Amino acid sequence: MAAVDGNEPAAPPAEETTDEKEIRQQVEYYFSDENIVSDEFLLKQMKKAPQGFVSLHILLTFPKIKRRKIGVGALRRALRRSTVLNVSDKGVKRVAPLPPGTMHVDVKKPSSHHKQSTPGMVTLDAVVDKRLQGRVERAWSRTRRDRGGGDKTTDASGG
Repeated sequence: MAAVDGNEPAAPPAEETTDEKEIRQQVEYYFSDENIVSDEFLLKQMKKAPQGFVSLHILLTFPKIKRRKIGVGALRRALRRSTVLNVSDKGVKRVAPLPPGTMHVDVKKPSSHHKQSTPGMVTLDAVVDKRLQGRVERAWSRTRRDRGGGDKTTDASGG
């Protein structure tokens, strides 16, 4: 049956293959509430990108995706059936907003009062939030009074 404009109608999408399903489920996990709250790298990518889209090229570097040796086209095809991800030419982003209490990752350079840049630097509030969720066992805090070299250590039990 021909379309009104003379072009053939679009063929129905092919069935999702097992590989496509596994890839889609893996990427959906990366963006899930469970994972996103502690994935500093992915959060940085979302904050840097216009409208929160993460490039498909970035996702291809993730070990479990990279191992499959696929390209952008195959990744896009695998994600086309996702109901929790928005896939476009700009990349991939969550349909739902980030969950409350998501770790805030500062993608800017540290202010000049920091003696050296610390990759993955997070706020104290984020660490406390993670400890309350049982994801941080021990945290170190250095203050100006600690010039003698002693770091203060706090474990999950509060001691």
